[in-house]
Amino acid sequence: MTASAPRWLLGLALTGAVVLFAAGWFVLGELSIVACGGDGGAPFAARASTLGALCHARDHGWAVPISNVSFVGSEAMLSLLLRHGQASGRDYTQALLNSQVVPSYDDVSLPGVVEYRTLMEKHNPQVPDALRDAKQAPEQLSFRSLEGFVNARVIVEGLRRTGPNPTRTAFRQALESLKNFDLGIGAPLTFGPERHQGLDNVYFTRVVNGRWAPITDWAAAVKA
Repeated sequence: MTASAPRWLLGLALTGAVVLFAAGWFVLGELSIVACGGDGGAPFAARASTLGALCHARDHGWAVPISNVSFVGSEAMLSLLLRHGQASGRDYTQALLNSQVVPSYDDVSLPGVVEYRTLMEKHNPQVPDALRDAKQAPEQLSFRSLEGFVNARVIVEGLRRTGPNPTRTAFRQALESLKNFDLGIGAPLTFGPERHQGLDNVYFTRVVNGRWAPITDWAAAVKA
């Protein structure tokens, strides 16, 4: 947890609740409401339902902080919110927060982020045509792809420790041998026979100048 977030907020950010009201907060998850713009064309359900709930709340004058969990694909969601806001003349990003499970991909003080950005620029991976959304431009960098990069590094290290003749059991034991493994993201990873969640950090972000940025001032972040 970063930026001295309220302890109860960490609990909210980690839940998969449908809609949760607590201390004046509106926490979004899966909710079946038509998406912003009315076309419901978001690539997956979580983002479409989140967009719908968020826009519905703001359009009806509900000026409260709105918090969302990381799995919705925050960059694509923000892009749609900005587009809809331009068309409607309303700011849907004020007091909008999003939890992340990796640090910002703009934080080049972290060697793991620098490596991620360097490799993404070098190889320029493309979304397969069959998976492209004609209404949404592919993201060059994102929290989700950084998370995938971190996951891939862990898998590669596990395979390296497994040796030339990997088995399911050996691979599991190799992963469970990882202790304080440095991924270059400022938080060491530790697995064990009774611990299969390697990282515990949650990073809270807000929208600043049309981009997600780490929260450093909670009072400003939640001002609706």
